[in-house]
Amino acid sequence: MTPTILIEAVEPEAVLGEPLRMTLTARGQLCIADYEDQEGALLRAIGPGGRRATDLRPPHPTAAWPYPTTCSRRGEPATFDLGDHGWLEAPGTWTVELWVDDERRAATTLTVRAPTPDEIEAITEDYLDSGGRPAVIAHTLFLPSLLAAASSGPEDRATRAAEAIAAVPTVTAAEHLLALADEHDGTALGDQLQHRLRERARLRHSGWPLAFSVQGWTIPLTLAIADRGWLELYRPIPPDWMSAESGPLPLLPTPAQARAVAPLVGEPGVGERLEAWLASAEEGPWLDALVDEAVAASPERLPAFVEILAPRMRPDALVELIVDRADPDRPDPRLLWALRYALDLSPCGSWSWKVSGSGGARVLRAWEEVLQTRRAELEAGPLPWEPGSTDDLLPPSLTCGW
Repeated sequence: MTPTILIEAVEPEAVLGEPLRMTLTARGQLCIADYEDQEGALLRAIGPGGRRATDLRPPHPTAAWPYPTTCSRRGEPATFDLGDHGWLEAPGTWTVELWVDDERRAATTLTVRAPTPDEIEAITEDYLDSGGRPAVIAHTLFLPSLLAAASSGPEDRATRAAEAIAAVPTVTAAEHLLALADEHDGTALGDQLQHRLRERARLRHSGWPLAFSVQGWTIPLTLAIADRGWLELYRPIPPDWMSAESGPLPLLPTPAQARAVAPLVGEPGVGERLEAWLASAEEGPWLDALVDEAVAASPERLPAFVEILAPRMRPDALVELIVDRADPDRPDPRLLWALRYALDLSPCGSWSWKVSGSGGARVLRAWEEVLQTRRAELEAGPLPWEPGSTDDLLPPSLTCGW
């Protein structure tokens, strides 16, 4: 019995750096989704060792052509390039599956082999001379020859080489893009590379496939382009994963770096590494930049900023920030707890913490009065705690003694 859906490789063996041509045949009508939020069948490729091909679908279709480009109707085969949907980097035999409504409906195999040195040279030269789709040649094996062309070749060849390097979803390729942008600074190609790097730092909001910002980007890269002033026109949103694999973070951030990562502070799902980095970094001008970001932050994110800044801010500035921004009726307990940095608690030998959710509005009113009557004293340093006279300034959960 003839299957209702069939996918096949045009050639049983393909070479990395050349199109991975396949056909889709369906009795009725079936289209393959080109974007994450587009209806249609999904392609999955599983290679040697069970590794899955990197998904290269952008999140949203372009306004110019929002429709699927590969559709089979009434048994007529439709040809497509598997490399447009997934990044198959490793040579070997890949199982290509077609899924419709969460059900695998068809599958086939495709053998991919690594090109020989002569083939690498020939494929590279053909691409640089005549152009084509950069994603086809966007493989690690071609990076050395592409880098040579991007660094010293004629402008048209250098531009094509840079476009192919930009289509490789790895950190190494992104680092090469940064080096090339520095090398070509002040030229049309340099401007183009800076734009590409800005897009990568903006994650999904730029329309790039997620892979370019997850497996192909790091926080240090965002900080590097921030330092170069290339993020001024766009508010970057760095990756929402902060693991040791993202590279070392500097001991002394710059103001540009602080502004670049500020959109992550207080965001759910970020993890603790970013905020721990800022809390432990050496003091410097970056603190003023982060204070500015805290002033502009939403009420939900403000406590996370304050937890980073409170131990380092001048007491009057800390109190003013909290009094101005906190909910006067139901202030966030984290903001009230941060107010302890505006007090010298040494007169009490030992402090204890008790669970208490009351008295927050009273504490804010007491500090507001301090700003009006004792600001000069507060500017000089934390106010000394005095039993009885300054108890209203304590966070509701803090008590002298046990």
